[in-house]
Amino acid sequence: MADYKIIRVCVPYIFLGIPPIFLDFILPKPKACPENFFPIYILINKETKKIIKTSYNFLKLFSEKEKLSRDEKNNLKKATIRIQLGKITNNENKKIEHKDYEIIIFNVPSVNIDDRNMLTDLRDDLIMELIEVTSEFRSASEKIELTADLDDSFKKNKLIKK
Repeated sequence: MADYKIIRVCVPYIFLGIPPIFLDFILPKPKACPENFFPIYILINKETKKIIKTSYNFLKLFSEKEKLSRDEKNNLKKATIRIQLGKITNNENKKIEHKDYEIIIFNVPSVNIDDRNMLTDLRDDLIMELIEVTSEFRSASEKIELTADLDDSFKKNKLIKK
């Protein structure tokens, strides 16, 4: 099995642009990040420095083909790099652009110099991945809102017709 590293990114709700109620529906009370932040896990192949998979759930990072023992998963979980996405510009532009954000590394002993260098090398890729993943969240949120609006409209029209 390849040498993997997991990065947990605490993404601010404002970056996601999604109502907090939708995020709470996806992942109620995430303990992995501070309040008003949402955890997203990224699986990296350390040899190729490529992003393999992204998920809001640690266990969903691994496909059925990649059966890992409980010990391997626990070791990966313990070695997870914890970072936070922070806004560095006060750009009023509504479009989310990767240059407006930075990676903030939590200062913990488990983040060694190689991990820091990897994060520096992958900065743009990580932020672009987060933009892509969060746009999928926004799309899902809009579909749910549209469905809810249609359901409400249908119920109201049905009640009016009676």
